[in-house]
Amino acid sequence: MTVDGQTHPLPQPFWVVATQNEVDSYGTFPLPHAQLDRFLMSLSIGYPTDDGQVTILERSEHGEREPEVVLTDQEVCAMQGMVQQVEVTRPVKEYIARLLAATRDDGEAALGVSPRGGVLLQQAAQAWAAMEGRSYVTPDDVKAVAMPVLSHRIVLQPTSSLSTTREAVKAVLERVPVPL
Repeated sequence: MTVDGQTHPLPQPFWVVATQNEVDSYGTFPLPHAQLDRFLMSLSIGYPTDDGQVTILERSEHGEREPEVVLTDQEVCAMQGMVQQVEVTRPVKEYIARLLAATRDDGEAALGVSPRGGVLLQQAAQAWAAMEGRSYVTPDDVKAVAMPVLSHRIVLQPTSSLSTTREAVKAVLERVPVPL
């Protein structure tokens, strides 16, 4: 991390999780697009099911419990290293490039996906492929992660016929041909 020209090393692994409450945003300001572009994904988890809510109530009935360690830092770093070894063939990279270009050339979008967004889309597809037990990325892996990786990187034109950036991503995925 760099602050005022001075670099400060961060522990590995390092990531930032941010939450946004759509209902009450008084006193908060939207992040600039350049900052949003640094987040890998934008996810909406919605409300829990009734059973999920009961579980939340049970867990909090007697105060907050200490979280248990599921993975160590070393295990997370090892998994990240495994993901980096997942192969992305040239046709899949070209598919990603065409997806990005389609977001930029779309008349509905005032701002399309940046090159950083493409790098993160590729990395997310590599992680998806690894979770599926494969050592290579397919176009379906790219499609599986495209919505959460790309939707927060697009800014729609004020005159757009689309109501959300998710619709823009869906249209691009339908329009751009998949490599054979």
